[in-house]
Amino acid sequence: LINRKVEYEKSFICSGRLEKCDRKCNISLFNINSKKYPFGGACNKYYNLQLNSKEKLEGNNLVRLRHELVFEKYIYPLELPENAVSIGIPKSFLTNSYYPIYYNFFTQLGFNVILGDIPEETGIEQMQAAFCYPAELAHGFIKDLINKKPDYIFLPHVLEIDNSNSDFRDKTCVLLQAESYYIKTAFKEQLIDIKILSPVFNFADGLESAKDSFISLAMELGITKPESRASFDFALNEFTEMRREFKNIGKIVLEEIENDKNKFAIVLLGRSYNSFAKEANLGIPQKFSSRNVTIIPYDFLSYDDEEIIDHMYWGMGRQILRSSSFVKKHPQLFATYITNFSCGPDSFLIGYFRDLMGDKPSLTLELDSHSADAGLNTRIEAFLDIVKIYRKMDNNGKDEFGKQEFKPLTVINSNTLLTSDNKKISIYDNSVKMIIPNMGRYGTEALSATCRNSGINSEPLHISSFDTLKMGRGNTTCKECLPLILIAGSMMEYYQKNKTPDEKTLFFMLGGDGPCRFGQYSIFLRELIRKQKLENIDVYTLSDENMYEGLGSDFDKRSCTAAIISGIIQNIFHSIQTIAVDKEKASSLLENEWSKIILSIEKDNQDKLFEQLESTASNLSEIERSCNYHDVPKVAVIGEIFVRNDEFSRVDLLDKLYERKIIPKIAPISEYVHYSNYLIEKGLTTQTFSLKEKLNFSIRKHVLLNIEKKISGILAKTGFCDNEVPDVKGIIQRSEHLISPELAGEAILTVGSALHEILHKVSGVISIGPFGCMPSRIAESILNVEMNVAGKEAAEKSKVRGLDNHSKEFPYLAIETDGNLFPQIIQSKIEIFILQAERLHAQLSKSAVKRKLDKLFKFKKMFLSIIKGYYQKQPDKIVGEYEIINEKE
Repeated sequence: LINRKVEYEKSFICSGRLEKCDRKCNISLFNINSKKYPFGGACNKYYNLQLNSKEKLEGNNLVRLRHELVFEKYIYPLELPENAVSIGIPKSFLTNSYYPIYYNFFTQLGFNVILGDIPEETGIEQMQAAFCYPAELAHGFIKDLINKKPDYIFLPHVLEIDNSNSDFRDKTCVLLQAESYYIKTAFKEQLIDIKILSPVFNFADGLESAKDSFISLAMELGITKPESRASFDFALNEFTEMRREFKNIGKIVLEEIENDKNKFAIVLLGRSYNSFAKEANLGIPQKFSSRNVTIIPYDFLSYDDEEIIDHMYWGMGRQILRSSSFVKKHPQLFATYITNFSCGPDSFLIGYFRDLMGDKPSLTLELDSHSADAGLNTRIEAFLDIVKIYRKMDNNGKDEFGKQEFKPLTVINSNTLLTSDNKKISIYDNSVKMIIPNMGRYGTEALSATCRNSGINSEPLHISSFDTLKMGRGNTTCKECLPLILIAGSMMEYYQKNKTPDEKTLFFMLGGDGPCRFGQYSIFLRELIRKQKLENIDVYTLSDENMYEGLGSDFDKRSCTAAIISGIIQNIFHSIQTIAVDKEKASSLLENEWSKIILSIEKDNQDKLFEQLESTASNLSEIERSCNYHDVPKVAVIGEIFVRNDEFSRVDLLDKLYERKIIPKIAPISEYVHYSNYLIEKGLTTQTFSLKEKLNFSIRKHVLLNIEKKISGILAKTGFCDNEVPDVKGIIQRSEHLISPELAGEAILTVGSALHEILHKVSGVISIGPFGCMPSRIAESILNVEMNVAGKEAAEKSKVRGLDNHSKEFPYLAIETDGNLFPQIIQSKIEIFILQAERLHAQLSKSAVKRKLDKLFKFKKMFLSIIKGYYQKQPDKIVGEYEIINEKE
């Protein structure tokens, strides 16, 4: 540039008309030696102009074509009267796939459909928790609709999507399912005059199976059955035609590419609401198409016959992995995966995707609202260069030559194992050891004792340490949630330091079928065993879908009993740390009693176990206390079940409460057992049970309830805990106006527990979860708005009395933990929370005293009235030396 004259011209906004782009990029203009050069923009348009390279604008960007099909071609506007009732549909989540069926259904019924398609920043600012980018946009779209003032807003709760050739679950993300619940709370005041339509849809058996749900929704809006049935049939037909066109276009484009071996294409993976939505994908499809590379949305491919890993219960995860398998096998296709920061499902799916792609180049782009075009352009350019080099090499789609297949220890069924040398052995064999990862010391040791009671050699692992965390981080991507990282670390630690060569190790892991990430733990651990080629070790899983049965009814009963005992003993420990005069001596006594209980769980029958609990209660009741248990302020510690019980995950949170003479009450593990019973009782599980199985569950439920009542009554005699049993039905009743019970998982329990416990049982609530935990963030979003007098009154359906005007907001703190020490800002929030909890406790204590005095004065007045009436009739009689002078005296 030394000999060139460079001047800055006035910048301009790209119209994007030729490309049908509405990003409105700011383009800089340079004048170099009297020649003008435009520079910038999300795509390659102006760079190509400098190279005199012409873009292939038509047929290159199939993602843009998909958008036109969904939001233009297959929707049919009708001429409606000006006063037609309007229904707003936000352009969030699955609207990017199902819009034609939603739009046509309502339009055919005579409703004016309004699309909320501008992510208003003022709406995003109303978010009540740190959600992912698509959920951020959902808040912005709702604000856009509020500004457009529809009569209704349509926010369906979609449990499962429709996948062909799928015989397992097809559940949606937790944040997607909960959209209507956290949106209604965040915009509570602005939605007073707009009714939210939030039907629950399950498309698992095909869209046709949801017909009754659509008809019920229409009837709620005053439409007849025949009309709604006809509208649904029309909408479904158009939607089916659109999907058929998706596949036809994909087939044609693939044939074009295959006819020219020099060509290749990029398949865009992700979700329709982040990869295919122009508001969320930051122009990435156009960045490829402007480089003359064809970009294909994955749902244009015919991938239904592809096989994927077992137990993939996320419907879109199944689509992504199937299409990834299709791409892996095709020599002219390469994959780009768009994900978002803090995406729960993708924290596992990306690992599966990369393992599946093997040595074939792929690109993963993690986006949020702060992602910059420059960095994305650089990565896309580098990826395309690598693809071109790879295609010149002679290794397209080939696996490593001579790769030996690793045969791990395999659990065949609940009682039988298959060793690496194909020998079947029983889990009760002396060479087998069941390892219980730490999920809270008391619960872990109690479960291990239960295994030994059933004849299984078992050992509990120690409390996690920073070494465990480091080991876990070294064997994960670190995007998974903290419990998985710690569990993976503890498994690797045990294998490297403690496992003997002849031992057949079973690593115990509870399972589930989603929508939370927890159900993927066992799959991840098995993949880790396979990749690391860990010999003679496998994961032993019991699932919440069958109430964790599998080792027999005796094990089931004893394990539940052990869980109940461990939960109460844990809370007794916290009380001792708070109010025992000699904490060291008291802790030593508790430790001694706990050893006796563990031995009794392992060796004794139920009657002898109860005798041991009676003895323990008697001995612990002798501990000297600085104050009465019932007079001390208490704080409920709720949230994700692992971290609230795990000593390492909680860091020093409880120590701060001990120091201020506040007793932490940890929500017991048994709460989730009761919750599983509730789901089965209400028919809210994806598992189908026979009448006999339901009867057995009902009997089991009442047996466990009676056991828990007895244990709670015995241990309450220590004076260090309450005599109470988790009231799951009551918890859900206090939160079902905020979250539908159809949203299975911990979010509804966390919200309900907070509103259930505050004032009546505790003076503050701490909700703790792993960093990025989806149910925890949903609960945080709702409780940030509802943890006050108005929220409590709505939950209880009664007035809150006895509080002053300064106690309208209740002490509530949401904490996320990643295993590191809490930063200063969290430390400050904890201090503020403690002060608020102490203040509320003082207020509640004052109110309690006042209520007692009011009762006393009422009794005194009644008593004096009786005495006065008696002596007015017999004035010559007095009682001893006392004489009634007047009522006051």
